[in-house]
Amino acid sequence: MSREVQGSDRVLPSLSTEEGLRMPTEEELMIDLIAQTNGGDIERARAWFFEEPLEELGGDTVANYVTRGKGDAIRHYVLNLGAGATG
Repeated sequence: MSREVQGSDRVLPSLSTEEGLRMPTEEELMIDLIAQTNGGDIERARAWFFEEPLEELGGDTVANYVTRGKGDAIRHYVLNLGAGATG
């Protein structure tokens, strides 16, 4: 039986490990959301997540914001970018 987690507009399956199933991490969900809003390129989304400073939000990377518990704010930012909003 597959467990699922709600992520943005679609449901992501749990990830298999040697120990069984696990839920996706906040990082994995955010990278998936970024990919969804940018044509589905997961490698480009991963690079943006870890490397691109967000000048509009103070110049830190998405990874650093998520680590500091600001995932919800970044999720809104990414969704706004996907809808065509700019800084």
